[in-house]
Amino acid sequence: MAGAKCYTYNSTNNSMYFGANAGCFWFNKEYPVSNRLMWSSYIGFEQGPISVNFQYMNWYKLNNSNNNLSIFIAYKLN
Repeated sequence: MAGAKCYTYNSTNNSMYFGANAGCFWFNKEYPVSNRLMWSSYIGFEQGPISVNFQYMNWYKLNNSNNNLSIFIAYKLN
């Protein structure tokens, strides 16, 4: 998935950000691309090497929409 991330607040080591991604998933190539679309949006907070974001993900498969909410926690290695 390709997307963009935008930082809205930046002080010494604190940042808030939001972003969106869109793309096509490949785990079932039998369906046309229009039935394999995936997109997500997220908002998060970064402090030093730790990042936490809340993400909404939606993907389509055979006219059925699947929606997920998740919390993503990451640690950045230097």
